[in-house]
Amino acid sequence: MQVADIQDLLISSLQEKTDAKKVDYYFGELSDYNKPDLGVDDLPIVLVDFKGDKESNITTQLLFNLYIVNISFSKNKKIKKDAHLALYKLLDQIDTTLFNLDIPCKVRASKKIFDAKIEKGYLVIFTKDVSVQITPKEIEEWN
Repeated sequence: MQVADIQDLLISSLQEKTDAKKVDYYFGELSDYNKPDLGVDDLPIVLVDFKGDKESNITTQLLFNLYIVNISFSKNKKIKKDAHLALYKLLDQIDTTLFNLDIPCKVRASKKIFDAKIEKGYLVIFTKDVSVQITPKEIEEWN
């Protein structure tokens, strides 16, 4: 199993088992927080980014970063609050989904990295670090 296979597994599992409207690869859509390159119909969205790996004699640890993003397009406090609550629910669903995968997956705590008004509305971005450990034997079996 290669990095892309594991990334695809993360994406398909999160798409199937969470309320995210879209789960996809991260391609720099958030490089400018004031002008995120996101479709309105895709929100909330989870973007999966491969960060790298750590190898030892026994295992390889593949490191991924999830970006969990939502934008509220209303100034109405209740609508903004509902968008935040939907994002918190999504964070819980992500944890549950990743903990139940058939591969050894370690999920770190969520961290809010942006929460502010932008041109389009009110943008909230959380990140979550995920690591997957695989052994050389598993790599051989999957290839």
